[in-house]
Amino acid sequence: MCDLKHRYVLVAPRQSFLSEGEVWECAGVSNTAKQKLHLFDTHLVAVVISPDGTPHESANGYLTEIATRSRSATGDTVRSYAEALVTWLDFLARQRLALNEVTEEQLAHFRNYLQTDTAGQLAKSNNTTRHRLAVACGFCKWAQLRGRFESPLGQYLLLIARDGSGHGNWRGRGDLRKGGMSIAPRKEGRLPRVLNQEEIAHLFMLSPPLYALIFRWCIATGMRRFEVCSLKVSDLPSPDAIDRVQGGLLSINVLRKGSREQTVQVPAALLHETAWYVRTERELPSNDLYADFIFLNSRGRPVNRASVSKVFRKCANRINSDATLHHLRHTFSVHVLSLLDSLESDRPINSLKVLQVLLGHANVQSTEIYLQAMEVTSDAVIKALDFLYGATL
Repeated sequence: MCDLKHRYVLVAPRQSFLSEGEVWECAGVSNTAKQKLHLFDTHLVAVVISPDGTPHESANGYLTEIATRSRSATGDTVRSYAEALVTWLDFLARQRLALNEVTEEQLAHFRNYLQTDTAGQLAKSNNTTRHRLAVACGFCKWAQLRGRFESPLGQYLLLIARDGSGHGNWRGRGDLRKGGMSIAPRKEGRLPRVLNQEEIAHLFMLSPPLYALIFRWCIATGMRRFEVCSLKVSDLPSPDAIDRVQGGLLSINVLRKGSREQTVQVPAALLHETAWYVRTERELPSNDLYADFIFLNSRGRPVNRASVSKVFRKCANRINSDATLHHLRHTFSVHVLSLLDSLESDRPINSLKVLQVLLGHANVQSTEIYLQAMEVTSDAVIKALDFLYGATL
C-alpha cells in the first residue's frame, strides 16, 4: 500500500509575483531572450507534486492547458480538475499501475472506488464521481493526443471519438460509455430546496449585519456567492440614480460564471441600503487594492466565499435548518418563477426565459434579447424581487 500521496499547489501568478521578471528570478533563470510567460495572466494555475516531491510533468501539462482554456472568474475549474486528477493518480498508485497500463476496466474500478465508503472517507456523490471520471478520461485522451504517454484507455477514447460515439474533446466529456452502456453513475436530479418565509426571517434575524446584507443580495438577485463577494463600489449606480427610482429595479453589470459580464436586476431598496453601508459602516480597506470592494471584513480585506458559507451555516444550525447558502439562489428562482406564472398580464410572460436572464444562465438565445429586456423589468419581476428583499428585513 502506498502511504505517500500526490498533492497539488495553487498559484495565482499576478498575486504571487510582482512581475514576470520576478518569476524568472525566483527560478534562478536569466531571461535574456525576453520570453513571454503565457500563464502569468491566468487567474489560477495548479501544480501537481508527485509523492517523491518532484513535479508531475504529464499532469501539469494537462492542467496548464485547462488553465489556459478556462473562462472561470474564480479559478474553480482549475481547482476541481487538479483535485480530480490527484485522486486518479493516487488510485493508480495504490493499484500499482503505471499510466501507460490503464484500461477501461481500471476506469470502472475507479468509479466503484469513488462510490465506496473506505478508510473513513465518505463515498463521493454521483455528480462528483462523474466529474472525476471525466477528468481521468480527459487526461488519458490528452496524453494520447499530445504524445505524452500511450495507454489502452487513451487509445480506446480516441477510437470512440473518431467513430462518432464520443464528442472528441480531451476534457473527457462524452467518454464515459462502454459498449453503449454508461460506466458513470446517473446524474442526481434533486429538486431545489426552497426556504420558507419563517426560515428566511429567523436566518436574517441571527445574521451579523455585514453578512445579512450579503445574504440579501443572494436572495433578492439570485447571484452566486462569488458574484456577490466580488461586487465593487464602482458597480453601483450613482446615489442620484438610486433616488430617482421609487420601489423599482436598477440594472448593474457584474462578472458572472464563466467570466461573462452580464446585467443583473437589483431592487432599488437593496442598492440604497448597500450605498448607505458603504458610506457609513464599511471597514476601511487595508490597502488600495481593496478600496473598490463593497464587502470588507474586520481587517479591511474582501470577504471571501468560505466565510460567507461558514456564517450562513452557523445561523442555519441555530434554527435547526439544513439550508445552505446556495438554497437562497434556489429560493429566488422558485419564488420568481411561481409569481411570474401566477400573475396575469395583458401579454403572457415567458417565465423560464425571464428566469434565465435573471440567473445569468448561458443558454439564452441572443435572438430573444429584446423580448427578455422587456420582460425582466415587468411589474411581475419587480413585485417578486421586492417581496424577497422585504422578507429579509
